[in-house]
Amino acid sequence: MKKINSIANLRKICQKDTGIPASEILQRKISIYFTKIFIYINITANLVTLISLVVGILSGIFFIFGYDWSMLIGSILLFFHIIFDNCDGEVARYRGNSSISGSYIDRANHMVISPYIFAAICFGLYFNFNDIKIFIFGFFTVISELLIILSVANIYVSVCENKLNNGDRFTTKNIKHGNIDNIKDTDPQKWLKSRYRVIYNIVDIMLVSIGRTILLIIFTFIDLLLFPFYINNFKFNLVYIWLIVYSFVLLLCWIVEIYIAIKTKSCEKIYIKLFQN
Repeated sequence: MKKINSIANLRKICQKDTGIPASEILQRKISIYFTKIFIYINITANLVTLISLVVGILSGIFFIFGYDWSMLIGSILLFFHIIFDNCDGEVARYRGNSSISGSYIDRANHMVISPYIFAAICFGLYFNFNDIKIFIFGFFTVISELLIILSVANIYVSVCENKLNNGDRFTTKNIKHGNIDNIKDTDPQKWLKSRYRVIYNIVDIMLVSIGRTILLIIFTFIDLLLFPFYINNFKFNLVYIWLIVYSFVLLLCWIVEIYIAIKTKSCEKIYIKLFQN
């Protein structure tokens, strides 16, 4: 029988990273058990990513149906998508074959599934309520989600693009270390976390991956228990309310992230860290 390390040893091998976001703590506590299974049956990290992608797509299909029971199943599948998304990196670290290409595939998975899930929820709610306003909230949610991802990625694109196209053009006094505070805070989220840790952790848990998915599971379960429940001829639905609130909060988060990136000179900090240290 194939012998696999204990869970405690697997945590040491597969979860070495420090300073992880609060939202990932619960993911890691659960994902390591599935990682052990994937290692035992000899599944590669890329195949785990594919499994995560397929589960995410299935989750969206159940959301599109729009029934309370299908919304609950979609939420549960989304939970496992997120857990498996954590497993691929752990499997790669265990086997010692982590790669930049693997990281790229993992990020592509995020870019596809996250907006797809919100779009699927919108269609499901529309079939349930026949209310075109749902797509307005869904539009802002999907766009804000993508803009948050792209705003951070654009920092690195800007730095590398300028280095490749302009060489050492920016090795001038306007980018000297003395003009920029704390080179370690290289992106807006790190800057925010270092100064407002409690607020950052609360927002991170409530808005990112596992936290929002747990909320979604709770809300879909309550909607299923209360079905049908009306307030002044309006069908009460927590998922609809969740989407409305989330659309405004995500838009605000994107604006704050852009503001902090400019205020803290994130591009300059990364340029110094990569090319002038």
